[in-house]
Amino acid sequence: MEAAVTQTEAIYSSLTSRVGYTARVGQRRMAEIIARTVAPEHVGHKRVVVEGPTGTGKTFAYLSGAFPAAQQAGKTLLIATATVGLQEQILAHDVPLFEAAWGAKITACIAKGRARYVCDRALQIAGGRDPAQGGFAFGEEPSVQPSDLWREPPTAEQRDQIEQLVIARGEGWNGDLDALPGPCDTIVREKITLGASGCAGRSCPAFTRCAFRLARRAAAGADIVVTNHDMLLSDAALGGGVLLPKLSESILVIDEAHALHETAIDAFTNRLPFAAAERVLAKLPTLLTRISSASGARAGESQTESAQTALGMLREELEKLAGTFAYRLEVPVPGARTGTYASQRLLRRWEAGEQPDVVERADTVARCCVVLLKALRRDRERLADSDRVGVPGAVAADMTAQAGMAADMVRRVGRWAEAIAFAATAPATAAPTALWIEAETQRGRAELVAVAAPTQAAPQLRAQLFDQAYACILTSATLRTLGTFSHVVRRLGLSEKDGTQCLAIDSPYDLARQGEIVVPACATDPKDDARHTDAVLESVIRDSSSSAGTLVLFSSRKQMQAVYDRLPPDIRTSTRLPSADARAKVLAEHRAATAAGRRAILFGLEGFAAGLDLPGRECEVVIITRLPFSPPDGPIAEKLAEWLSARGRSFFVDEAIPDAFRRLVQRLGRLIRSETDRGRILILDRRIISTTYGKRMWDALPPYSKTIEPMKRCSPV
Repeated sequence: MEAAVTQTEAIYSSLTSRVGYTARVGQRRMAEIIARTVAPEHVGHKRVVVEGPTGTGKTFAYLSGAFPAAQQAGKTLLIATATVGLQEQILAHDVPLFEAAWGAKITACIAKGRARYVCDRALQIAGGRDPAQGGFAFGEEPSVQPSDLWREPPTAEQRDQIEQLVIARGEGWNGDLDALPGPCDTIVREKITLGASGCAGRSCPAFTRCAFRLARRAAAGADIVVTNHDMLLSDAALGGGVLLPKLSESILVIDEAHALHETAIDAFTNRLPFAAAERVLAKLPTLLTRISSASGARAGESQTESAQTALGMLREELEKLAGTFAYRLEVPVPGARTGTYASQRLLRRWEAGEQPDVVERADTVARCCVVLLKALRRDRERLADSDRVGVPGAVAADMTAQAGMAADMVRRVGRWAEAIAFAATAPATAAPTALWIEAETQRGRAELVAVAAPTQAAPQLRAQLFDQAYACILTSATLRTLGTFSHVVRRLGLSEKDGTQCLAIDSPYDLARQGEIVVPACATDPKDDARHTDAVLESVIRDSSSSAGTLVLFSSRKQMQAVYDRLPPDIRTSTRLPSADARAKVLAEHRAATAAGRRAILFGLEGFAAGLDLPGRECEVVIITRLPFSPPDGPIAEKLAEWLSARGRSFFVDEAIPDAFRRLVQRLGRLIRSETDRGRILILDRRIISTTYGKRMWDALPPYSKTIEPMKRCSPV
């Protein structure tokens, strides 16, 4: 393993001599522990969790530590991040810098989902070309006119956008929608992309030039593949090695690992939309008959009959399930008229142990789905060779796509049913499954959606990711809670007892000298909403910088608007509210104001609490209005809280406090972004010094200098 460390040192020496790069102590330490852990000769689990604060240089550290081992072992370095921005930075900046130190050519690419590439067949249909290839509706005719794909006729601008994309494809554009050659609005993008279920595969006339297929082929031979958490989990759910390199043949780096658990909960949640499922399943008998007739599949007639029987039983069971839920939970049945076109949403929880007949029907649903999926897979395979079965290529492509979309819905139904079976039979010691029904009103009609979600993702993450990967590195700026890694490793299904190594890197900045955390005199308990809002208002007026940037982080949009509305006019004109549609514009205006030496106050919610880089004068004051607790008010948190309580444990202690601490540290990290930054952080929530849990947080915060001002009641402004 010392050889691995020696090679890492050689990389840093090479980089220093080539481009004058100066490595930080913490960065080199991180690279060395990674090199030792993932070295081929390392005995035991090759897993390491590293917290590297802002400024560590984590990306270059894990490239330096892991890439030599990947090359030596003949593995791919697979990097998964939470944001597109970091993916692009790794590929455009960090890999070229590392390649200069490595001294040899490195092939690297970004692996993205199918929806980030144009589908040539969909593009042709959306633009009115070759409609005979179409077919996104389940009907007797294989072709679909462009009008069938648009709820409203496309505008002249949309038609022009499609035309320009067709031309660009002909002129060499690779189909990557993140590198569009021209404008493309959301509706057009929706029309020219497909999910995996709608892909016609080898029967598609555009198969050989498929942008997504060619991108996957390039990734298969790359030394470094950069992807995102969503795609990593999607590939794992498919068994691995389908969309990405096999984990057993990869050294896996999970960057921004603090976000993985929440993403995994979303990925492992199963949703069954009853009305949408019935719309698809109602057209499936015709499709099965068409495929069987078109391909002359006499040998498969008995299988087709079995599939038709299973389909009929499936539709009947789903109708009964929907009726049962509607009656017992007092929600509208799917498809019922609601008397209003306004969007409405009701949520009702239910327990598997209290509904044995529902569990029994779900078991029948799962078995029917297995039969149907087998039949649809057989049909797609049969249609893949259109010449052999005597079906015109365009018709085969049409039916293949329809079969794929039907299979996708059947698979969704089956996964929900399997989740119900698991919820009913899981041991009491296992984290439970949250079950609920969402009743929605859409365009005057009711839709019922049954949802089954894990309350913890640790078992799936361990089984599908960490036990499969050759080696694994998890890193982020905020992984520890209250000084330990215990919360994050437990959430992710790891344990320091199983050989997982955990390392915390010290900040490269002199935080005690560069920054100060203050609990000001006006700080109060947010439970007194009016008094706390007065305190926030007073602090913004008094403590915001008059000639540089101030970031005010709220936990409540209502309070943020109330404070903004009460600001004096001269300060309000210097204050910017967050905008989902104009984030870049808001930040650009803020930066321009600070560059000119003017007051610039930026109000933000959770989206500005992490990943926002405002160095130097762009942010010299951070005001944190309250400790960022998330109340257990959703069905997943509620179910987990009940389960913990039944075992004598506390959701607040086990989950809420660690999560709030991590998010608080993220907020602190908005201030110091370089060695030259200076500033103050004000925490306006007095619970951080007045409660037992708050004092634990206060003592565990990064080593800024700290000041507690004597409490006083602020005066309403």
